Amino acid sequence: MSETTLNAQDRPLLDQCAKCEQDVLVQAEAYLITEFDAVFHISCFVCEMCGSSFSQASPFVPWNGRPYCQGCHAIKMHSVCAACHEPIRFNDPEGPELMALGKHWHARHLACCICGDVMIRDLANGRARPVPHLEYEGRVYCQTDFPTTPQPQCARCGEGVSADSVAAIGKVWHRRCFTCVDCDCAFPSKTFYVSDGQPTCRRDFHIHNGSICGTCDEPIEGPCAHIPDLKARFHPECFCCVECSKPLESTYFKYKGMPYCEMDMRRLYKSRKYARYEGGGQAD
Repeated sequence: MSETTLNAQDRPLLDQCAKCEQDVLVQAEAYLITEFDAVFHISCFVCEMCGSSFSQASPFVPWNGRPYCQGCHAIKMHSVCAACHEPIRFNDPEGPELMALGKHWHARHLACCICGDVMIRDLANGRARPVPHLEYEGRVYCQTDFPTTPQPQCARCGEGVSADSVAAIGKVWHRRCFTCVDCDCAFPSKTFYVSDGQPTCRRDFHIHNGSICGTCDEPIEGPCAHIPDLKARFHPECFCCVECSKPLESTYFKYKGMPYCEMDMRRLYKSRKYARYEGGGQAD
């Protein structure tokens, strides 16, 4: 989980608050948040979900261009323990986050169904680390008790799973085998997409879905401008005139496969005397 400490000594130049969109009239009443490259009134820089303020002891977590407290970020990321139903926070006393049976768990709340041992080991220095677990038919086992059960086969390589595993999409995988079916990248954030019953990374999922922005080449998750005439989809803010970068909210004109606003199309026609007009259309 990426966390950022509030840098209170950084004071911005006068600007507009990114939250309330009102002018910042007093420099000492605002923060310059470098992670967002934006200025906030101190009273406006709060958790996007619960409205709590931040401090050195309670830093904010940036996500999708918005600040969240640790608890709300965990809820946003679906990191809520399946046993206690509490958010799994950074440096949580109940242990780090573990994935098992397609759910999130505090390491101290995930136990072997045979011996009851939890999947964390306390070290002599007062710290703790998670221990490997295995899954079979909807149950969790420690490595000692797992051999007493039938050995499942990895959905990727077909070999028996007798070490650290992942249960996902109704199958069992070696952790090393649980990668994107297209590019073979791992899922370090523990988030993956499913395409045709196979685990897929975010980008390859959107490639399959035809939802990669034609301008910024990034996945589109949210509002989408579908432009059949250009055989492409765009983030609404990315569908712009190639000449002046003005957003094309409704009508556009096409020349050599590129979109233009009406003013630049007229200017292009007059200055270069292009005789051939390829058409235009309405943005969906």
